[in-house]
Amino acid sequence: MCLGHKIDDANVNAILLAYSLRRPCMNGSDPEKAKRRAEIRERKERERAQRQGAGNGETMDPDRKSRTVSSLTKAQIREINQDWQDTSVTSRLYEIIKSNDIDSLAYFLQEEPHAAHVRSKDGRGPMFWAHEMGRKSMVSLLKTHRVSEKVRDKDGITPLELGDDEL
Repeated sequence: MCLGHKIDDANVNAILLAYSLRRPCMNGSDPEKAKRRAEIRERKERERAQRQGAGNGETMDPDRKSRTVSSLTKAQIREINQDWQDTSVTSRLYEIIKSNDIDSLAYFLQEEPHAAHVRSKDGRGPMFWAHEMGRKSMVSLLKTHRVSEKVRDKDGITPLELGDDEL
């Protein structure tokens, strides 16, 4: 995979677990337990940011949401777009878009921004699915990650041609 990133089930599960810990509890859980979870989460985010920054001499700020959106070059995006395969990442993205969970999509792409450009075996990816399912807010989010609406799937169809709506 591009950029030396290998997205596998363990990475997807870790990202989703981290996201689920960020969501506020609605069941009146123990505030001390919530505080401990928040401290652990923050420590892990700092450690992850330091690991990501290692090698290029900089430390990444885990709260800077756009930190990696602009870090992908056109060549890297093109490389990701050319690798068509069904993976746990494409399956998870499809499920997130199908369930219309914009928060999960935003968090997932914040953690793995290159995942915005992945394509399944039929050449379709998140932008195709968002258009097909009429997810306007998800289309907008994907556009901020520079996902093209002009790429074509194996049948020569673009995301713009999939929906009835004019997103």
